[in-house]
Amino acid sequence: MNLYLSSGYFDFEKIRKFAEAHNIKFVYVAGGRGTGKTYGAIDSYMFNDPAPFIWLRRTQAQTDIINKPEYNPFKKNAKSQGCAICMSPISQYNAGIYRAEEGAEKLIPSGPALGYTAALSTFSNIRGFDADDVQAILFDEFIPEVHERPIKNEAEAFFNAYETINRNRELEDPPRPPVTAFCLANSNDLGNPIFLYAGHVQTCLNMRKKGQDVYIDFNRHYMIILLDESPISKKKESTVLYEYLGRDT
Repeated sequence: MNLYLSSGYFDFEKIRKFAEAHNIKFVYVAGGRGTGKTYGAIDSYMFNDPAPFIWLRRTQAQTDIINKPEYNPFKKNAKSQGCAICMSPISQYNAGIYRAEEGAEKLIPSGPALGYTAALSTFSNIRGFDADDVQAILFDEFIPEVHERPIKNEAEAFFNAYETINRNRELEDPPRPPVTAFCLANSNDLGNPIFLYAGHVQTCLNMRKKGQDVYIDFNRHYMIILLDESPISKKKESTVLYEYLGRDT
């Protein structure tokens, strides 16, 4: 499976369509800083084929930061689309993501929410939040960096959040498709909480040993993608920081 666009960036749209066609509900994409994972996910769910989503980060501090206009992670995508995106608080823990209009002093939300921000560490505090329209969880930086504090029972918290968002869609009459979770990370730490809990570490080690970049388990409805051979990562090896450190950052 070719994972990359002609530009060398990760082809998120292709993977989304593949997952939808084959009932893959947990998609893990790891490795390669600046390879297009986040940008592609935003473009796909916000502009190319819009569908309500939850933009999930690990901690409340991270979520509070992206809710601020100065750190809006959707700004670059919106600019390329000739529009603006802003966040508006729903509770002390999360915010809605909206198309925006220019106000006198700040952007003003317009129309229905395109998605929502939330933090894994505090998700249990918003269990009353109605996520019935949500079709995807976009979990950005699901693998903690080495300096980040762990979250107690982190993997269990993630799967509990998935259960809360998904509810009983598959048991309805007629049944509705379950939520798709895309877990994206720059880090290549295979011993992360979710991989350990779900039993994916040995699978990833086997992938590395075989030089395999995609693994799919259709029975368990998941796939793992390791961007070890990203063309963008190869190009970044000649940039100043990488040459200075003499290794991947």
